[in-house]
Amino acid sequence: MPLETRNASSYLLAFDNTGGVATGVAIDNISAQAANVLVIIRDDTGAQIGSDSIPLAGNGHSAFVLASQYPVTANKRGAIEIFTPLAGQVSVLGIRVTPTGAMTTIPALANVTAAGGSMTHVASGGGWKTIIVLINAGTGAAQAHLRMFDDSGNPLSLPLSFPQGGNSTSGSSLDRTLAANQMLVVESMGPISSPLQTGSVQFTTDGSVSGFGILRYEPSGQEAVVPLESRRASAYLLAFDNTGGIATGIAVNSVSSQPLTVPVVIRDYTGAQIGTGSIPLAANSHTAFVLASQFPVTADISGTMEFDTPLGGQVSALGIRASSRHTFTTLPTLVK
Repeated sequence: MPLETRNASSYLLAFDNTGGVATGVAIDNISAQAANVLVIIRDDTGAQIGSDSIPLAGNGHSAFVLASQYPVTANKRGAIEIFTPLAGQVSVLGIRVTPTGAMTTIPALANVTAAGGSMTHVASGGGWKTIIVLINAGTGAAQAHLRMFDDSGNPLSLPLSFPQGGNSTSGSSLDRTLAANQMLVVESMGPISSPLQTGSVQFTTDGSVSGFGILRYEPSGQEAVVPLESRRASAYLLAFDNTGGIATGIAVNSVSSQPLTVPVVIRDYTGAQIGTGSIPLAANSHTAFVLASQFPVTADISGTMEFDTPLGGQVSALGIRASSRHTFTTLPTLVK
């Protein structure tokens, strides 16, 4: 669950109530004054299918199952736009629940520009499925370009399917035009018996398109969101916890056409430095590892990992927190 620090004029939340999946919505009023929060609901083509005003008390909170609150969203995909009241401030969160009862949070999009970005980790085959969700938050059509790369930085050809249209293809790139407010869903899943393929995705656009990825392990139905990293920070900070049977995984990818070496600083939970290292990355490459195996100094402790962006380069990083019961969630990186 992210800490919301933005104060945007509106927030855009993708929803999916198809195939037994249910979407929940939470809204928080970060103001001492009562407010009425305007809501506009659109389907996945971008067409408006509903609207409402949600009353919130000062510092109040509301949470509901979307299809119960707004039956027009039942068995549909789309996006709900939640507007910040004049002189007010709100935060928004989505919760996606699968038919098996597994859940993950869905980030709200805000202040979307043509920055593009990357998804640090994708997985397809061996029981793994990656779902990519893109939304055009602009008022006009925009181009969306996806490029998939394997661990070595080579083009990664994956099976691609489109649940909105029922067709499928394969390839290492995808180019689409999205109308205003339109949503695009792309899925990649090889047969369970097929070898696991991992890598990263780079995304570019000429408009206000953004989104996120979802990692899904089909045998258990467990899911976790991979955010679209659009920041270009000099350093990223990731909290880890390897205590009580919990394990932290790390994924790092290069968004550069030149080889990079990423310096790493390891600190315990008190902030004391306990180690350093480096992660070599080929151009456009990706690596993923169990933290305590790669850096044994992190075994059985909690702390932080700092990933420093090499001069002239661009990287992104992601944490994966796995419990002893084999459930998992992703951990966002903070900009230092």
